[in-house]
Amino acid sequence: MSVKKAYTNLISFLEVNADKKIKSVLEEIKDMCSAKSAGSSATTAYRNEDGVVTFIRCGYFGLWMPVSHVEFSPKAGSASGYSPMSKEGTNLWSKQQRDEKKAKEDLLNQMVAGDIKHEDLGALMEQIEIDRLARPTHPFGFETIEEALAADLNAIVAADTPASESLFA
Repeated sequence: MSVKKAYTNLISFLEVNADKKIKSVLEEIKDMCSAKSAGSSATTAYRNEDGVVTFIRCGYFGLWMPVSHVEFSPKAGSASGYSPMSKEGTNLWSKQQRDEKKAKEDLLNQMVAGDIKHEDLGALMEQIEIDRLARPTHPFGFETIEEALAADLNAIVAADTPASESLFA
């Protein structure tokens, strides 16, 4: 399925929150769909007391991430000044879309060749969709902005970096 670029963040958000009731995410969806002013929405970006964006809720991972440790592309015209997905999230999302398309093509070829049975098709298609919606964990991803603000980012870097490669040595 091809999704217009303007809706990729919304689709990613809905995929991450597929098991939630509409009522619990409706306000965030409305905010994502509303016209943005120069200010940033509290549901997608967090600004410190100086007005600088310090955390963004990545549309792919569905988690709050520090812009100091996770790369977000600049995006003029957005409320935060950044793309709604981290660069890593954008790459993973694109890869999953490509993998889904290839897997479906392979499935069709296998079916035509008689390698798989029609009754197995549903389960195989379901697995392709599960793989497409899978979201890995991220060391700098936090469920809430409060968790993100309380996190010791240097400790995460130290725990994630072998001593020989330490960024702070």
